[in-house]
This record gives sequence, C-alpha cells and structure tokens, in this order.
Amino acid sequence: MVLNVAASVAVWLVVWYLASHLGEMVRARDEELASTNERLRAAREERAQHMLRTTHELKAPFAAIHANAQLLLRGDCGRLTEDAREVVRRIADRCHRLTAEIQEMLQLANLSSPTERPHQWEDVRLDEVIKAAAARVGQTARERNVSLALELEPVTVFGVEEHMTMMFVNLLANAVLYSEPGGRVEVCCAARQDGGPVASVRDEGIGIEPQKVPRIFEPYYRTDEAARFNKNSTGLGLAIVRQVAEMHRIRVQVETAPAAGTKFTLRSWPESKDASTGAHG
Repeated sequence: MVLNVAASVAVWLVVWYLASHLGEMVRARDEELASTNERLRAAREERAQHMLRTTHELKAPFAAIHANAQLLLRGDCGRLTEDAREVVRRIADRCHRLTAEIQEMLQLANLSSPTERPHQWEDVRLDEVIKAAAARVGQTARERNVSLALELEPVTVFGVEEHMTMMFVNLLANAVLYSEPGGRVEVCCAARQDGGPVASVRDEGIGIEPQKVPRIFEPYYRTDEAARFNKNSTGLGLAIVRQVAEMHRIRVQVETAPAAGTKFTLRSWPESKDASTGAHG
C-alpha cells in the first residue's frame, strides 16, 4: 500500500515537473515570438516609411524632366529633327506615366500607414464628391471621346471627403480608360428605401472575365486584356478603391462580363461618428 502511494506521488511529481517545464518553455517561446513579431513589425514600418520618403522625393525630378521635355517639344530650345522629337515624346510619355504611378503609390501608402494627423470624419455630400471626381476625370474623358452621364440625387454620408473623392476619381478614371472611343460612363447616387446611400459607376468597356474578378483589387494586378488595352495603367487604382471602401465600411459589388462593360455598386456608409470612430480610430 505504501509503495503504491509512493509510486503515485512520484508519478504526480514527475507529471507536475514536466507540465511546469513545458509551461515555462511555451511561455518563453511565446515571449520570443512576440519579440520577433514586434521587431518584424518595426522593420516593416521603417522600410515602408523609407520607401514612402524615397517615392516622394522622386516626384520632383520626374516633374522637372517632364517639364523640360515639354519645352523641347514646343521648340523653345531650338528646332528638333523628327527622330529627336520622337525620342523626347517617349521621354515625356514615360515621365507622365511614372509621375501618375508615384502619385498612386503615395496615395495607397498614406491610406495603408498610420498617420499622426487624424482623418477629418464629417458629413459629406456624396453627390458633390462625385461631381468633383468627374471634373478631375473630365479632360481624360474628352481626350478619349467618352461621355460622362451623371444622375445624382442629394445624399449626405459620413466619411473623409478627401478619401471618398480619391475613391471615385479612381473608379471613374478606370471606367473611362477601359471604355472604347465613343463610349459612355454612367454615374449614379441616391438614397435607398431604408435611407442608406448607394452609388454606382457603369461603363460599356472591355469588361472582365468572371474568374479574374476576385483579383482586380490587388495592388499592381492587371488582366491581360486590360494590359493590352491600356498600357499606361499602374494597376493601383482599384487597390486604392478597396482601401478607402474598407476604411468607410463600404461594400463594393462588381458586375461585369467580357466586352459587356463593368458596373461597380457601393453601399452602406457608416451612419454616425460613433460607428466610424469605433472601426477606424
């Protein structure tokens, strides 16, 4: 009997020791993983900030190159041969594309990174935001002979006006750039029966194959058809749309088919300051 009790105690002590030892090992491992994750997070943030600064510093040189190329093309620095003009024209086009890409990279980085300046959440007229976005895209639409048809009812939403304008500029620019000459882009906003806002952007452009739709919001992703149709696209526009939509808790629905155009429908803005600050700080 005594031996059985002693054996039981010994087994219990061994189990207790092993459990305690394993518990200490697990806690030490958790602390090590937490420390490693913190170092990785700090390294990623430092790298992102460095890339952001470097990208920002590239804006001025490319702007200067583009401006000087325009001077050469206008003949302000003397007459160019046709071959020289073609080279300078390619330089100007490349600078214009890189400048646009840098601007979109900065927009996406600023949306994705924490900021010291809190975003200004306020009541915003959605119809006015869309009008402002359409005005910014208007020149491109005219150059491509694409008409913009706006059907906008007065709707007030709660959000960051700058970010919402950014979102609609990218949606409208995409619709215009992937439309055929002579095409039409329809933009609508209204209040639903339940009082919530809804907005849509519909084009008659090249459309998207259904199996590729899940990836269109990924940064730098472009379908083969989109790359052939518009070689100057950066692949960042819809990534910016997704980031803004997530910040504002907006659902984005995509309806599309090849050669049948694409329609983006946006629903469910937050209705109050409390709703937005709870999700976004």
